[in-house]
Amino acid sequence: MAKSNRYEFHEHTADVALQLWAEDRRGLLVVGAEGMYACCGTLVGGPERVEANVALTGDDFEELFHDWLAELLFLLDARGEWYDSIEVHTLTETRLSVRATGRRIDEAASRFDREVKAVTMHDLRIRETGDGVSTVVILDI
Repeated sequence: MAKSNRYEFHEHTADVALQLWAEDRRGLLVVGAEGMYACCGTLVGGPERVEANVALTGDDFEELFHDWLAELLFLLDARGEWYDSIEVHTLTETRLSVRATGRRIDEAASRFDREVKAVTMHDLRIRETGDGVSTVVILDI
């Protein structure tokens, strides 16, 4: 089990359960990205900076959160990009717009521990706590 101040991993049958904590929903978007990337391994970026503008709509924040992580996973797989700077422009219960900047992955310098195939909606519930928000996301590996 890997652990940090904001996320930790738990084995979950053929999946990984990513447990997340943040001060607020904006922070959860950032920590979710960090945790998912860490689940993949140690990603090292090349010198080229890249940018993605992500705009999503959904029925509720849980759907937006799932779709946000799924979009980051798509960009990782399709473009070989990961994002270390996330600027949330719009966040409501049903709308999200983010500007993310990062780097293209240097595959020779990176270490890949797992292939994350998908972000699931299985039991995804975002909970308000006295300290902020928390959730558990199941990653299909």
